[in-house]
Amino acid sequence: MVANLKERFLTAEQAAEITGLHPSTLRKLAWQRRIRSFKVLGCLRFKREDLERLIVERPATEEVGK
Repeated sequence: MVANLKERFLTAEQAAEITGLHPSTLRKLAWQRRIRSFKVLGCLRFKREDLERLIVERPATEEVGK
């Protein structure tokens, strides 16, 4: 079951590799509730499908870090 959780929930660093955004930007988006996140054992985690949705919905020219 633990392996299944690791596959479903990604760290900010892993999510950054997928999205091309900096981990701190992803944390900020989560804090602003612009992307769904979860706390797993006290650490922020993201679901792959939410990251894929973010990539599709985010315009390429938008500066998310502002």
